[in-house]
Amino acid sequence: MLERFDVQECFGHFASDVREVQRSGAWVAEVDVHAVGAPENVATVVAPRVIHAAGFDYTAPEPIDLSSKAVRSISPSELSATLATDPDAPVYVVGGGKTGMDTVLAALRGNKARAVTLINGNGTYFLNRTRYFPAGLRRWFAGALPAIVFRDCALMFDGHNEEDLRAHFIATYAANNDPRSKNHVYGILSEDESHQIEAGLQDKLWDYLEDVVDNEAGPVMRMRSGAQVPVAQGSIFVNCTGSIFRQRRPEEHMPCLSPNDVILSINTNEAAHFLTTYSSFILTHLFFCGRLRKAGLYFLDLQVLLQKDRQVFTAATMSQSYLNLLIGLKNLPPASRKHFGMDFNLWYPLPRRILALMGIRKTAREDVRHCRKALDAVVERFGLIGGQMR
Repeated sequence: MLERFDVQECFGHFASDVREVQRSGAWVAEVDVHAVGAPENVATVVAPRVIHAAGFDYTAPEPIDLSSKAVRSISPSELSATLATDPDAPVYVVGGGKTGMDTVLAALRGNKARAVTLINGNGTYFLNRTRYFPAGLRRWFAGALPAIVFRDCALMFDGHNEEDLRAHFIATYAANNDPRSKNHVYGILSEDESHQIEAGLQDKLWDYLEDVVDNEAGPVMRMRSGAQVPVAQGSIFVNCTGSIFRQRRPEEHMPCLSPNDVILSINTNEAAHFLTTYSSFILTHLFFCGRLRKAGLYFLDLQVLLQKDRQVFTAATMSQSYLNLLIGLKNLPPASRKHFGMDFNLWYPLPRRILALMGIRKTAREDVRHCRKALDAVVERFGLIGGQMR
């Protein structure tokens, strides 16, 4: 029988606590709620089930605090207005991730002669949008479904060989194939964008910015390597160093599913996927179907893993996402899968999706064993909270 929910919005309110309690012999959830800015006025809501969707620890980038008074430091959101007031100022983009790439393109779009320098850190490599998300008729014969890409990478990773997987991904799937790049957090870049960036940059520094200071000759960048690089007065520094996992997590760990199956928590400390959108869909449907605890999904503390080793984070989340895709296909009702609009494989025509999934199903049992073994090795290596839900 179809159940309908009475949904009421509480915008402008904050949930300060959610807990599982027993009332009249039944387990229920209590949620403490108060208006933002009024923590003293707490109301407690009682419900038979609660979804606690904390998601990512997102922090909007702020301008970098630089010592120099001769340069400007801004956030990406200030770029357009800043360039409009000084269309010829040199731009230094701090951070080589997707925000950094978009910022470089935006700076060049207004003035292709502008001096733009990328402070690239360890470098970031991106999935080739042109090849793996082809447009028009090419979707029928070119590229490969994301599920196939993830399967290839997941089966290569054994829990220890993240360097081999990085080299393989750069050579096979990346739009920018510089083998020095070490970071990948699932950004996508087209070949044309990659060429524009490489052709438009005045310089690319494989280093990290520590500060910009003023001396007698003018402002100078101090780099983590110890190098000191002069910059022109009036240069613009844009902070593109990232916006997720920037703060320490709370000391209290919240499990994905409470002991009595009352509270579902979608978080990054016990996560089923690196995208909270995917986690939300799969976990919520399994939660309401009563299949979540026994489905066999593999959970990882992604926040701690990213802080400990970014390359292992990428390799492990590829294995985890492929593993949990297989488990989701097995456990989700067909009606749920039909409405999964976040599935990137939908970019390709139905016949190609069917053929790909038929191939995946043939080896699913062996693939699941391989991925679990690799992820168990990662959990042991880094002392993570992780594993199958019990």
